[in-house]
Amino acid sequence: YYREMGCRVERRADGFVRGVGDTVRVEDPLGFPYEFFHEVEHAERLHMRYDLISAGELVRIDHFNQVTPDVPRGRKYLEELGFRVTEDIKDEAGTTYAAWMHRKGTVHDTALTGGDGPRLHHIAFATHEKHNILQICDKLGALRLSDQIERGPGRHGVSNAFYLYLRDPDGHRIEVYTQDYYTGDPDNPVITWDVHDNQRRDWWGNPVVPSWYTDASRVLDLDGAVQPLTQRTDSSEMEVTIGADGFSYTREGDEDGTYRGEASKGFKLGNQL
Repeated sequence: YYREMGCRVERRADGFVRGVGDTVRVEDPLGFPYEFFHEVEHAERLHMRYDLISAGELVRIDHFNQVTPDVPRGRKYLEELGFRVTEDIKDEAGTTYAAWMHRKGTVHDTALTGGDGPRLHHIAFATHEKHNILQICDKLGALRLSDQIERGPGRHGVSNAFYLYLRDPDGHRIEVYTQDYYTGDPDNPVITWDVHDNQRRDWWGNPVVPSWYTDASRVLDLDGAVQPLTQRTDSSEMEVTIGADGFSYTREGDEDGTYRGEASKGFKLGNQL
């Protein structure tokens, strides 16, 4: 399949890393390294080791978010692999800014975010409830590590999930995530958000820090070299939703008061400075 698309493919019967058996690695059409395997060495499950578990317990890897310049192309490729779209963000002209795609019956196993790519936006870990996320925030505060919190805590519009974005010591973005919804029905409808809906990224309308739009981790090819970037030619989500003065607007007309009325004239939601 991948060779027919002109992608680089490697296979090792004994795997590429310790504990993983027969493995195929590819550079996919979007420039991301993928690994397919079916046999691993199992480790002890610790989900009932309550003597080891803290209040901020992480349960499992939930999803990845990939930055790619052409979201519709990425969507078509992933649909051919059996992924289905649950939600997306578009504008009136039909430009797609992001799409969420799943296999396991939740909102997404991976998401495609429009931007210069290939880059990795974040890796997300699931936790049980939102109080686990608040515990993580309290712990980071107590350790005087609050500067590692990039965004949140909050609730997404897309996915309904309660979230927290952190930066690890190397600067890579990590999300802690919980409370999305079931999407396993065969006729599960796609939810489309207007890019100008300021509740799409945060249900409470809180601002999105610019670094969340601009920063992402570079990815490597199969030789370990940094993949070159392809620039996005469509409009960027940050450019169309954040004004030149650093503020974002919920709806067209907010600035002159025609949307929310005279009392809100000039009100700007979400200081990004």
